[in-house]
Amino acid sequence: MVEGDSEKEQREYVEGLKRGSLEKEGFKREWAERVSLVEVGEEAAGVSSTRIRKAAKEGEWGVLERECTPGVAAWVKEMGLYGDDTRGSKTA
Repeated sequence: MVEGDSEKEQREYVEGLKRGSLEKEGFKREWAERVSLVEVGEEAAGVSSTRIRKAAKEGEWGVLERECTPGVAAWVKEMGLYGDDTRGSKTA
């Protein structure tokens, strides 16, 4: 999924995964059972992976916790992810 996709597009993507339409790209149908879509309120701005990386790099844990689920935020912090990412953009 791409940042900014509508809820409908995200649901269609997961349904396509379930039907096997992404198998040519190496995805497995059973992975769809591990995907959870989270409904958010109208005021939600969307998730920004750039904001998440920047917050982790700068130790702004409150920002990170607002951008991720609690479990993901704790894992990013515990693993020290993005701490040495000097680009602030997509990692390799």
